[in-house]
Amino acid sequence: MSNYALLILLAVAICAAVVIFEYVHNKHRRFHIEHLGAAVQEILSGKQDGQMLRKDFLKALRVHFHCSPKESLFLSGLARKKGLVHQDGQMVSLVGK
Repeated sequence: MSNYALLILLAVAICAAVVIFEYVHNKHRRFHIEHLGAAVQEILSGKQDGQMLRKDFLKALRVHFHCSPKESLFLSGLARKKGLVHQDGQMVSLVGK
């Protein structure tokens, strides 16, 4: 093999290794309910009446946890299931407010 072919093969192998590492790293991401509760409190406590639009809430979760839109939607559902937030139409509010 020529040096050029080896260089191309090495570049492809490095790119494949980076893609596989990122996939495995993101696949094993865990979210703890305590951190989610604190994040929800932090996000919604600064808002008027502890309410905000659902799309803004999802964006705030995405920014806080550095995650994808799909994961922020999962976190929103988890917060609703655990009783941290209440969703009424397009508004999300803290439970107890």
